[in-house]
Amino acid sequence: MGLWLPDGWVTPDVHAAVLGVAGTLTRLGATVTPVDFPEVLDAYSPIVLSEAAAVHQDALTLDDPGFLPFTLAALRQGAALSADEVEAAFARRAAYRRQLDALLDTFDVLLAPAVPTPPPLTGQDEVDLPGGPLPLRRAVLRLTAPFSLLGAPTAALPTAHHAGGQPFVGVQLVGRHGQDDTLLALAHALDTAPATGTEPA
Repeated sequence: MGLWLPDGWVTPDVHAAVLGVAGTLTRLGATVTPVDFPEVLDAYSPIVLSEAAAVHQDALTLDDPGFLPFTLAALRQGAALSADEVEAAFARRAAYRRQLDALLDTFDVLLAPAVPTPPPLTGQDEVDLPGGPLPLRRAVLRLTAPFSLLGAPTAALPTAHHAGGQPFVGVQLVGRHGQDDTLLALAHALDTAPATGTEPA
């Protein structure tokens, strides 16, 4: 199992909670090894924005299309992307897909945090992370976007059962393409495993 836990991307309590899950997986017989994988938002954002703008292209011709300001700004940003910029984003996605496939040739499953922090406050739009403050949306997306963008089967599970009193956050288990059944079996085993409250060194 590969452990994707990028430095500075999560709060210390989330970091500890993810390690608690890694400890449970180790007790279940897994070998857990840290892995690296890049942020993919340079591919994700242009693709999503351009596709959203295409869906709403008729509305964007209106003086008041009825969107909230943040949404309207994002749609107009997507509409302003050139064909070359969008094509380059798809090329980056293809490269990231090859990189993920290579990682999953080595590891059966990846373990990653699902959130950067414990549940944020209502109206909170920025988080303080060890790597510095970041908009909440970006902090979450850079953890979850890789696997949705690249089409990898992913199961999200709570950590409180395994994390020795750490806050209620979540992890992702990411499997190989086409092996959803194996991933779900592991998720079930993890979800029903007895907790000891210990963490790996």
